Amino acid sequence: MVKHSASLHPLLMHPVVRWLAVLVWLGVTCAFLLLPGEDSIVEDAHNFIGGTEVADWIGHVVLFAVLAGLLYGALCCHIAPPAALGATIWITIVLGAAIEAAQLLIDSRGASVLDAAGNWLGIALFVVWLWRRGQAPAHHRQNR
Repeated sequence: MVKHSASLHPLLMHPVVRWLAVLVWLGVTCAFLLLPGEDSIVEDAHNFIGGTEVADWIGHVVLFAVLAGLLYGALCCHIAPPAALGATIWITIVLGAAIEAAQLLIDSRGASVLDAAGNWLGIALFVVWLWRRGQAPAHHRQNR
């Protein structure tokens, strides 16, 4: 049984807590994707999840699916769900592209179209998850 967000503790529903979660997760995401890969927590995490390109790609998918979910929840505190979803999609796509581009400036890192696709797949999976739960915002159209 899926719990509705209204059943969450009231503190978790507060906008400040939601935005704090976004900032913390964005920090985690940037740390994993922008810190040098050699002799760091990034290398340790990479080896822990399998040490392969596929494992690394799955990491991108998970990081951006969670980021999209947290961002959507925070934006819904301020704007209607359809606008929040649209903003979430665009903001996370741009963040993913910017982070991939920033990797070009870091030794032992590099931008990858495959990693960017993993970021975008994570966003798409969040949208599908939202839709499957019946919580995706519907665009209302007038009958002609």
